[in-house]
Amino acid sequence: MSRKIYIRKYGLDEGTAYVETQTLLEPNNVIPSWEAGDEEKKEVSTALATLRKKYDVIKREVNDKEGELQMLEKDMKRAEGEERAVSKDFGGGKQEEEQAEAELSYVCEMHDF
Repeated sequence: MSRKIYIRKYGLDEGTAYVETQTLLEPNNVIPSWEAGDEEKKEVSTALATLRKKYDVIKREVNDKEGELQMLEKDMKRAEGEERAVSKDFGGGKQEEEQAEAELSYVCEMHDF
């Protein structure tokens, strides 16, 4: 670091001069860890660890949601199979419903005509 001082020689201002108060080249000078990058490494490591923990939590939640989705899809397939079995047993089905709706619309048209 340097600081600005004024030199007075014989009572006159000669101008400004810079005097080095510390240099990194001095053998007795100890470089603090923050200048060597140790503090930055710690901060980056801490930030990465925090991000990894958040990622792990989110990944676990995603896996749980995907598992729930697969279970729901299986339940839907099973329910559709049961619906088909019940509709076959009682004589109903989508095809019969469509046919009944077509006949109803035909009867309505004939009645209106």
